[in-house]
Order: sequence, then structure tokens, then C-alpha cells
Amino acid sequence: MFDEYAWNILLILFVKLVNNEVVAENDLLDTAGLPVAVGRRWLAHLVEDGQVEKRDDGDDVVLSVTAIAAMRKFLDQQSASNVARD
Repeated sequence: MFDEYAWNILLILFVKLVNNEVVAENDLLDTAGLPVAVGRRWLAHLVEDGQVEKRDDGDDVVLSVTAIAAMRKFLDQQSASNVARD
């Protein structure tokens, strides 16, 4: 799941969430540096995996509740790990 494309999409969506922003599909794919066809395939995979809410092509894209919890847990663990090293 942590292929570069998937990870970039998830991180962009998480940052948008934290900033209380929504992002349209084309803007997300542009920010991630993905061609539309490739990006839509990755979004379909992320929807199937439950990481992104189901949507129609061109709609705003948001993380699922499950993905938000997983991202927060992962980032909290990384943060705690960095604090422990200091």
C-alpha cells in the first residue's frame, strides 16, 4: 500500500484535512504529479482498500475515517520515536 503514488495521495489528503480544506480530483492528481489516467487508477485502488471515500470521477476526494485514524497513529508513532531519540 505504501507505493510512492499511494503514499503521496494519502499524505496530500491528510494535509488538506488538517488544514480544513477539500481537494478536487484533478487538483489532487496535479499536486501528486500524476497523469489523470494513472491517478484515477490509484484512487480506485485506494477506494477499494477503504482508504479514500467512494466518489465519482472529478469529485472532491477525502480520506476515509479508517485512513484518518491510521495516518494519525502512524504519524504519532513517528513523532514519539523521534522524541525518544532526542
